[in-house]
Amino acid sequence: MSAQPQEITRVIDQYIPSEKVVYDHKVVPVPLPSPPAKEVIHKVYVTSHAYDCEKGYSDFKHQWSQTHQRYCCLVLSLELQASMGCKGRISS
Repeated sequence: MSAQPQEITRVIDQYIPSEKVVYDHKVVPVPLPSPPAKEVIHKVYVTSHAYDCEKGYSDFKHQWSQTHQRYCCLVLSLELQASMGCKGRISS
């Protein structure tokens, strides 16, 4: 009782529906990569000074250290530098 190949094919076609492959071309949105990280630069402005060149100016030779005097010679105006007797005045 062997079945013929044609009969088997007919039996299979009756009970198993054939699948149809359909290619559907759709445009799928693809997320864009995020932009690269930005480099953040912070500028710091110093508004305080290492020494107070106004406090004790009237008697700076006795009240200020040598470092304090040298600092104030660098930052003071030319007139005040001359009155302090700064050596090697810096003109700005």
